[in-house]
Amino acid sequence: MSKHFIGIAAALMMMTACEKEQYDPDRLVSEKAERFAEAYFNFDYQEAIEHVDSASVKWINFAASNVTQSDIDLYNQLEAPTKVEVSDVDWTDNATATVTVIVNNVVEKQAIGKPSQVVGEAEYRLTVVERDKQAFVRMACLPQSEKQNRD
Repeated sequence: MSKHFIGIAAALMMMTACEKEQYDPDRLVSEKAERFAEAYFNFDYQEAIEHVDSASVKWINFAASNVTQSDIDLYNQLEAPTKVEVSDVDWTDNATATVTVIVNNVVEKQAIGKPSQVVGEAEYRLTVVERDKQAFVRMACLPQSEKQNRD
């Protein structure tokens, strides 16, 4: 009898725990933007593709095709890893959010013909689309830094 009671109690506890974890669109788009940015700014383009919509894959491929050996060498010389933090989520409509991420210690491409450089802190705004409780970064171009604090 006590085994039966324990089983029922465990099932009730699991159901209660599941009910508490409700769908949170802010959290969903924040996590998607953070995972994308961590992959993208750490030159893990294969992983970054997993976080974008199908129309944005071309931008990831473009970014990957423009990485030079000097970019990789600069990245490998970083004293601290590239870190990403979501600072804001701003919904432009019920399915599209602009997520602001702060990226620390990032190798940033410069204008054509200029070498990349390490930026201590940069701010990027990413468009994230949510539908059917899934989220994807939508790119119209490569991420552009909004504000930079160069070290």
